[in-house]
Amino acid sequence: MEVDHDWQPDSLEVVSCDNGFNNEPATKLFEDCPLRSVFYISQNVQEARKISRGQDCMSRGLHKEWICHVLCDGHGEDGYELAEEVCRALPTAILRRIHEREITSDDVSDMTIKDAFNECEEKIKFTDNGKPIKGKYALIVSKYHEHSGKLGLVTFYGNGQVSVCFNDHTPNEFQVDFELNEVQGIKYTGGCTCMCFIYHIPSRRGRVVSLGDSRLLVLSKSNDGEGIETLLSTHSVEDLLEPVVTKENGHWGFITKTHTLQNENETYRIKGGKENKFEIREARGNLYLVNPDTFHHVEPTRGMGDFIMRAAGFTSEPEISATFSIKTSTLILAASDGIFDLKVWQENDFIEFVSHLLQEHGEDTSKLAEAVYRETLEKAYSVLHYTLIDDMSMFICLSTGVKTDI
Repeated sequence: MEVDHDWQPDSLEVVSCDNGFNNEPATKLFEDCPLRSVFYISQNVQEARKISRGQDCMSRGLHKEWICHVLCDGHGEDGYELAEEVCRALPTAILRRIHEREITSDDVSDMTIKDAFNECEEKIKFTDNGKPIKGKYALIVSKYHEHSGKLGLVTFYGNGQVSVCFNDHTPNEFQVDFELNEVQGIKYTGGCTCMCFIYHIPSRRGRVVSLGDSRLLVLSKSNDGEGIETLLSTHSVEDLLEPVVTKENGHWGFITKTHTLQNENETYRIKGGKENKFEIREARGNLYLVNPDTFHHVEPTRGMGDFIMRAAGFTSEPEISATFSIKTSTLILAASDGIFDLKVWQENDFIEFVSHLLQEHGEDTSKLAEAVYRETLEKAYSVLHYTLIDDMSMFICLSTGVKTDI
């Protein structure tokens, strides 16, 4: 499919936090369709973290009868810039591909979703003019060079010449000179996780797409669990979703698994890759995937960007749920690992807390989000050092059951 770079959805809202205050959220409420949603996002900028602003970003794209929510948790030198571009490019690519397909349907195929993710990845990969930037990475594109296909750090660029180091820690020992046309500049240093929720308004059906350690929780207040049971029996999603039933209220639902080394499936995938060159290290109770050639490391094993980690098995291949129906008063909560922090919340405790809020606040998404955020922040203050509190981002959607003419 030829990409129409000028195409835009009916609306696209990008939400981030740059209010100058730590742990004070920026919020955005959407009430323009039957899927009511609210965005909450806060930053915790500390000198020790060497970043000047929060790195999370979220967006909501709306086109005709389709909605696409995206939550990105950035990390690394250009974490926010990359997350923001993904939040603009990904919903646009998904909604455009749905709009331009030849067959009208209330479902969206795996191929459509994967093609949109690939399109987004290509958009964020290289600098706009392809030229390298000193201090960032470049890809060796010359087919005839021994380092073809490798990434290296640009240490010099000028007069049509580029010097590239293939080991960040010994730049003077392994530096190679190239002609400008032999390299292509990588746009961003760092990466982001990505959680995506695609929703068809008239049929009230949706799909979840996951990359990284952000998570999405679905709880049905109807208590019958019929649609959830059908979904969880689908072979294609058994590795992505865990069923949940709350003890107090009997709410049914599911929660996505994380793409980290705590997930046995991800560890198996990485160890099974014949070309993967990696190490696994533990720090502060977390497991990190390490590129032994450059010593770069990440906790999530999937995401956008982080091109220097691809040789270690890091991938941008998303996992996609089957399509599932969303009944009236069904809650969808997606959040970054700043909310889903196992040092702050035990998974079952968090799910029970959200279930209690759903029972108490009903369809008031703003009260739900405020309560989740404040309780998480209070718990984080009690168990974490102030500088270790992460940026927190979350969107909550609730199907109101209101009929629509869209």
